[in-house]
Amino acid sequence: MEPVLDISSIQTVLVPYFAAQEQIAVAYLFGSVARGQASPLSDIDIAILLQSPQDAAARFSLRLRVTKDIKALVRDRDIDVIVLDDVPLAVSYRVIRDGVVLNCNNEQLRIEWTASTVSRYLDFKPFIDRHEKTVLDRVRRGDLLHGYNPHRGSIDRYRQLRERFARDAGIDPR
Repeated sequence: MEPVLDISSIQTVLVPYFAAQEQIAVAYLFGSVARGQASPLSDIDIAILLQSPQDAAARFSLRLRVTKDIKALVRDRDIDVIVLDDVPLAVSYRVIRDGVVLNCNNEQLRIEWTASTVSRYLDFKPFIDRHEKTVLDRVRRGDLLHGYNPHRGSIDRYRQLRERFARDAGIDPR
């Protein structure tokens, strides 16, 4: 079992790494480690804000490289790196609310992004709350799986088709 992670040991390793990454404006530590609730099974959650917009392929490539680099630095701990351009608004807000800035290469961009994200989140929060309440109400009533679902019955339809094709081909479907 691996030891519980603490913020200061992660900062010691990752702050110099992110300081050298010119494409990354801000790097955050978030999740259970940042909240001080890490367990021996916790992974390290990192969020990065890029200096300038990049296409999806470039963001994905950068994310893979950063994940690989960090994994080598923290001795193969489980790592989860997200690019803040690619995540839902609620996730971005949680990074701001609960996260710890590991490194900031562009303070002006960090301030602008934070202000914009918090403003958009607070504007949208009533809709998020209403959606969550509706889902929780359906869970309490036990009918979360009822209602429209285009995939319901897909496995049964697949099995029926497979059996029919097997019969048509003269093969035992079992």
